[in-house]
Amino acid sequence: MLNRFSVKGRMYLIILAIFALFLVMVFFTVQSGNRVKALGLDKTGEVMLADQKAKLQVASHSLALVVGHAIEKIDNAEKKIESVRALVDDIRFEEDKSGYFFVYQGTTCVALPPKKESQGKDMGETKDKNGVYLVRDLQAKAFGANRN
Repeated sequence: MLNRFSVKGRMYLIILAIFALFLVMVFFTVQSGNRVKALGLDKTGEVMLADQKAKLQVASHSLALVVGHAIEKIDNAEKKIESVRALVDDIRFEEDKSGYFFVYQGTTCVALPPKKESQGKDMGETKDKNGVYLVRDLQAKAFGANRN
């Protein structure tokens, strides 16, 4: 079949085949690079989320210990609540200061710094926009975590 082509034609055909193979290699290299990039981003996100969770867990545990020790010798329930609120009210974290600590006793809100009008109320029936019982779920997870 190649006998019908001149030497010049055969050279052009070889160059065209090499160019086509080069384009196929470039395509697969770009595809592989994109997959590696996506995997890297996913893994980085997972690591960052795990780090954030660990940071919050340490901070929450530390605050719980501090608050527990601060109120352990207070006999009056109202004074305990006042002390808890005073201890957590001013604590903010994250760069934009959006992070804060809250305290519940069962489903009753003891301290909720950004929404003080909820303090002292039973929040067990509070749902988010998806119908999820926020406080109930938090309580279940907290008790589940303490049992492990």
